[in-house]
Amino acid sequence: MVSAPFQLPATSAPFVPDVIAGQLMGWNTPAGFPTFGTLPHSASLIAGKVNIFGHLSKKKSLIIRVENDDEQDMNPSAVNVAKQVMGKVVFVQWPYLTEAKVIAVEDERVSIHGIDWLTLKSHSQRMDAHLTKNLSKQRNSDMTVQ
Repeated sequence: MVSAPFQLPATSAPFVPDVIAGQLMGWNTPAGFPTFGTLPHSASLIAGKVNIFGHLSKKKSLIIRVENDDEQDMNPSAVNVAKQVMGKVVFVQWPYLTEAKVIAVEDERVSIHGIDWLTLKSHSQRMDAHLTKNLSKQRNSDMTVQ
């Protein structure tokens, strides 16, 4: 059985590649939809060897680099991160962002949980003592001969 080729229905208006009125763009986009308008970035066209589906590119490639405002602190400590985000709602799972509440932050030296943070937040001396104690425990356990 042979069927006739599919024909698209005729439209009264031609296609116009334009932004629809009321479309949110740039800084106004809903959370979860990052754009180059909201991320600091730089771009360059270079003849770099970029892996594309298992093959190296043969021509120039557009290389986009997302800039970091705080280049010197690319690996912040859990304490510094906790000060900024503990107990707050943040967006995770980039690029399809979903909301999440931060209840714990940890790195290789210290683990800070929400209850600890709420207790320590109002008492900076206790926070420093708590963190120093955790760091010294970690250092001592690293120094023990096994």
